[in-house]
Order: sequence, then C-alpha cells, then structure tokens
Amino acid sequence: MNARQDEATQANHLLLSDIPYRLITERNELPELRGTYIAVDTETTGLSPREHELVLVSVCDGTQVVVCDVRAIGVHDVLSWLTSYFDNRHLIIGHNLAFDYGFLYAAGFPLPVHSFDTMLAETLLRAGLPTAHRIRLLDLAAQYCNVQLDKTLQRAFGGDITEAHHSYAADDVRYLIPIFHRQRALLERYNLKRVARLEMSLIPIVAQMEYHGIPIKPRLVASLSDEVNRRRTDVLHVLSWYALHADAVTRVAVTPTGCVTINPNSKPTTRGEQIALGTCWSILARLGVPVVDQFGQPSLSRENVLRADAQVDTTGEMARGDIVFPIP
Repeated sequence: MNARQDEATQANHLLLSDIPYRLITERNELPELRGTYIAVDTETTGLSPREHELVLVSVCDGTQVVVCDVRAIGVHDVLSWLTSYFDNRHLIIGHNLAFDYGFLYAAGFPLPVHSFDTMLAETLLRAGLPTAHRIRLLDLAAQYCNVQLDKTLQRAFGGDITEAHHSYAADDVRYLIPIFHRQRALLERYNLKRVARLEMSLIPIVAQMEYHGIPIKPRLVASLSDEVNRRRTDVLHVLSWYALHADAVTRVAVTPTGCVTINPNSKPTTRGEQIALGTCWSILARLGVPVVDQFGQPSLSRENVLRADAQVDTTGEMARGDIVFPIP
C-alpha cells in the first residue's frame, strides 16, 4: 500500500469514528445499504443458536452504522432485510462469521454468497505464531485502526439493553471494513489470496456443521486414536533419544522386529555404535520420507536425515499413507 492509499485509509478510519450510529426499532426505518462491502455483527443472549436468541444486529456499509433492535422489530423482518443483500454483488465482512451465521441458519435464512472473516484472515497472516491461536476484534482494531475498543459489555446481552449496549454493538462493526482493506492488501503481498478465498468459502459450511454436528463412529475413532497415540509415543521416544545423542551416532541400523525400547539415559560408548530404531524408520517411510544411505539402505544417520528432508522440500509434496498432501 503506497503513502497516498495509506493516508486515504487513515482518513476513512477517522470518518467512520465520526459517524453516529442509528438505532432502528421499526421495520419501516430499515435503511437501504450502499456500496459493495457490508460489515455485519450480531449480539445474542448466549453462544448456542439452538438455545439463545438474537438481540441486536449491527451493520455498516462504509457510509452509515445502524443497530437493529431485533426484539422490537422482529427476527423475521430484520433478517429478511439483511439477507436481501446476500447476493453476488455484496461481500459480507465480519469477525468470526461462523458464529453469526449459526443464528441466521437456525432462523431458516440463507447464508451469504461471499464472505470475508477478519479473524480467519488474521489467522492466515499470523500462521505459525503463538498469537494466531486467539485473535480478538479489539486487537485488530488497535493494530489496523489505532482504536481502543471497550469490550466490557461483551457477555452482557442477556438482560435489559441500554444505550451503552447499542454503542458497543455499533463499534463492533464500525471498523471491520477498514480492517478488511488492510488485511486484503497483506494477503496479496504474501501470496495468500488463494488460500484465503478457500477459507472464506467454507465459512457457511462450517456454520452448518457446527449447528448440525457431523456423524462419527465412536468405536472406530477410539481405536484409531489408540493406534495413533501408541505410534506417536514410540516415535517421540525414539526421536527424543536420537536428538540427545545424534553427535555420537554415524549410522543407525534398522531391525525388522518393530518397536525397540531404548533407555533415553543411555549413550553410545563408541562412535558408530549400531542402534535399532526400526519403528521410527518404518513410520517415516509411511509418511513418504524413507531415510536411506547412498546405496538405498535404511539409515537414520544425520546426513541422510538432512538429505531426505531437503528432498521433501524440493518435491513440494509429502505422502501420508496412501494420500498425498501438497505443501503450500
């Protein structure tokens, strides 16, 4: 983003801060929304669309901020008005949209054609970092708009609704469009637009899965879990030992006897001692990373491990069982 675009974005932030919200309590007051981007947020009495109800629906189209009193207007009238913009010409922007969509779906209304979730976008942008595990709207508002949101009323929509609740709901949508523009520029810069598009297209599906659940076979899942945990323990035990003592090992012999228990406190007495790590090698082979020496024989020496790792990076894919997963 160049300096002129950044100045325009900052001006837009200030403009949105200055826009007073409108409280809508009558059906005939519901406004016409303008523009392509529509930011949406809901306030509810709880977290479950099966058990709790919508209280407020907040909307910002970049020129106006409206807060709809669902109890006064009626759920059907508010959602009929809102979902009339769920078409190919509009992008619905929100934070953790799967939650909001769950309440729309529970009420029997269609979900948007196009969505952009600022929480998902930031998760992609922070991939691999500890801060990617819990991304709050107040953090994004501070990061992208230099605005400090007051979230003290976040869980206080189960009783009487006051002007403070209305103002809180308005602020939850006021900055979503500027955040979207900044995130979109970063996704493009880091070549993440394609994966972001995939993530956003799945939001309605995830909302429906969360509402209905997914069928599973408990006994099969339990048996698979036991097997995975057993193999995981074996591999971690072996690799932990190897990580501690790799400097003393030039070659690791593979035995066909399966899992071999190794005392992690032991250490080879002479360089080049033969160490049986059969399970470790066989699992690596199933993962598509057979570590072999220059003669094609199984070997877990340091140089062969590094060579196998480099080969995986250059081919761009890794086999797991019978399925090949491309590395993005």
